[in-house]
Amino acid sequence: MRILGDGTYGNRLLAALATHARGELRAGRRAAAGALLRLEIAEAQRVGDPLLIADAFKRRARLHADENLDAAVRDLRDARAWAARAADSGLRSRFEAECALVEGVVDRSRDPQRSAARLTAAIDFARTTGDRRLLPEALLECARTHRAAGRDDAAWNDLAAAIDEVDERQITAASGAGAMFDAAEALFDEAVDLLLARGENDRAFVYAERANARAILVASEGRASLAGPIPATELAPDTVLVQFALLPRSVAAFALTRRGLRVTRQTIDRAALESDVRALREMIESRRPVDSIRPLAARLHALLIAPLALEGGTSSLVIAGGRVLQSVPWAALWDAERSAHLIERATITVAPSVRVWHRHRARLAAMRDGEQLLLVTSDLRPQLDPLTDLRREIAAIEAVYPRRETLTDAEATPSRFLAAARSDVVHYAGHARAGALLLGGDEDLAATDIAGARLTRTRLVVLAACNTLGDDAARLEGSPSLARAFLAAGVPTVVGTLWPVHDAHAASLFGALHERLRAGSSVAAALREAQLGMLRGRNAELAHPVAWAAAEVLGAAQ
Repeated sequence: MRILGDGTYGNRLLAALATHARGELRAGRRAAAGALLRLEIAEAQRVGDPLLIADAFKRRARLHADENLDAAVRDLRDARAWAARAADSGLRSRFEAECALVEGVVDRSRDPQRSAARLTAAIDFARTTGDRRLLPEALLECARTHRAAGRDDAAWNDLAAAIDEVDERQITAASGAGAMFDAAEALFDEAVDLLLARGENDRAFVYAERANARAILVASEGRASLAGPIPATELAPDTVLVQFALLPRSVAAFALTRRGLRVTRQTIDRAALESDVRALREMIESRRPVDSIRPLAARLHALLIAPLALEGGTSSLVIAGGRVLQSVPWAALWDAERSAHLIERATITVAPSVRVWHRHRARLAAMRDGEQLLLVTSDLRPQLDPLTDLRREIAAIEAVYPRRETLTDAEATPSRFLAAARSDVVHYAGHARAGALLLGGDEDLAATDIAGARLTRTRLVVLAACNTLGDDAARLEGSPSLARAFLAAGVPTVVGTLWPVHDAHAASLFGALHERLRAGSSVAAALREAQLGMLRGRNAELAHPVAWAAAEVLGAAQ
């Protein structure tokens, strides 16, 4: 567990409570985070370590500091009382700096001058002691205090220094930096918000896409460098690239076409948007009647897509955004004016950022257009439901790929999978859980191991398993999604799923996908054609969004 930085203290239950509390807070579920922190405080008191107890109270004080100042003050008082019982003066010094940070947040609305002084003390501690783990968050909160007082230039100086710090330390979700990663996400949000307020739309676009590109670029290139937006002249006339930035009180959309950059901004309640996205997915996954799904799907379309004012000639949509927006089932959004789903309007490709899409697109264009398939299947886990339609999916795919290698069940070990991933196309059909493919022999192929591989010959990976695009793992430190792991490994295009898929639906959807790929369609077009075939077909079960809307193209698709 991360206590007083990145030290490790306490038992496994405390570690789990702390990690999940941070994950719930990152996901915007403050009530759930508060409940977990209450449990953590109780468990820390049972263990009896004063610093464990003090740290839990301090982190709950930080949670309260944004909404309940009196509760934050009480928790800080309790935190200091418990810390005073600890003998380690070195840890207590750092603890006091962390408390000064929380007090700076509490004082922001009451006494901005005192807020800035407390936050400056936390910054000075990090710089003078060399313990820089506190620095990004302290600089971020100091920037927020400057903005609240109307000192935008000072705020930008602190934000720029904090961003330089996280880039120098290569802080990403996979780095295991805990709260520093949370601060890094918020830093870029604050930077984009400030630049938009100053009318610097082009710079805001650069920082918005840079925020989402960082993890992939660090994994694949060892750094997250700053670069300008891609030239608009490189885009096809029918293509719109949309980089979303979900800010604390608004959602900004940077729409890039051949004509240039256009920025729209909608005022939102961030927690309400996250709730709507979760609710839409839950309604689809639980197979609610289509008529009951459409109002919510239409509300999200009106908020996220309608402001883009897509022109009639738009037939290719590339969508980039952060964790929440990456979990939107874009294909199922409902255009009430046209009485049509978004997938009926255009092909849809999802990307971590515009720059990642551009780089993978260039890499894809340079690759050979081969036809060798690696087919990997696994259905040997007795504790999981058998995939009764797996044979049908395999037969449909094998029928269109005469050149193939197959690894089945016990043959499909992690080492053999990665060693055999030299084919042009890789298709995995089997079970998955958050952050791992469940292969043969009760062995898991973890997303972190995939991301560390170098898959330079494969141009497409299809992950026909449950929740391979899902964001649940991203709430835990060091756990990239499976689809993003293949992007980090160098695969330019991945097809994955947003939620658990029924194997009968997977057999129909992915079989049709490969048929259309072999007929000459691009990946995005092939998936769209397969989805429309189910949506507009005579089988009512396959026409429901649960059967086709989970699948998305991640990365680049030509």
